[in-house]
Amino acid sequence: MYKICLFLFSFLFFSSCFCITTGQPSCFFTPPPDWDFADPKILAPRVKIAFVGKTKQALPPSVILAVEEIKVSLPEYLKAVQTIYEKTRKTSWHSMGLIKTQAGPAHLLQIDTETKYGPLRKLQLIFIKENKAYILTTTALKKEFSTHLKAFQKTLSSFTCTCDLYASLPKELKTDLESLEAALLKKWNALPVQKNSFEKMFNQTEFQEIYWLPLQKKVIEDYQKLGAYWQMMVLRSIREQLHASCLD
Repeated sequence: MYKICLFLFSFLFFSSCFCITTGQPSCFFTPPPDWDFADPKILAPRVKIAFVGKTKQALPPSVILAVEEIKVSLPEYLKAVQTIYEKTRKTSWHSMGLIKTQAGPAHLLQIDTETKYGPLRKLQLIFIKENKAYILTTTALKKEFSTHLKAFQKTLSSFTCTCDLYASLPKELKTDLESLEAALLKKWNALPVQKNSFEKMFNQTEFQEIYWLPLQKKVIEDYQKLGAYWQMMVLRSIREQLHASCLD
């Protein structure tokens, strides 16, 4: 529990804001159970989040979500990606066709490459929406790949783009979470306004113990099926709402 909270909280300060309900889609996926967050400090600029699994091998399995702004059509983008792989030494690829995801149909590629750790295999999902390419990549050593295949397929098919992070929740869970969020926001708005002192207000013992920590605990314990990435996005979204109110 502590470890999950620590990683979730570290990501609250790292990535860009997502709103729970917004005109812009938030895209997420459910990683394999018990996988760990990759250190955000080592991620490439276009990588939004990554998870790593457990293994006795030198290279652990991973799942990575990257986002890229594009100004070309889907066929042009796919052609460019395929051209890159064709020019990469010791790399082969082939199209797996379309895969059904929660966000809709997405293109799937299989990429094999040689590394110093041995042959590596990737399944790479490409989904285009509103001039953005979302690239979700699952990776494992080829000799381990079959062990992770079912988990990879489940993760890839869980890929979702939505303007409402609560949309997929059962009615009862959605109502409970909305009630906790409303109580937290009400308490926050009743605090004396202290512009440019968000951290001081947010870290007040009473606010943390009575409002924020119970909300965080509920998100982590009661919404595990949606995965750690969704949990992190919801907590970060709510925190950003609190921060924004300090700037009004």
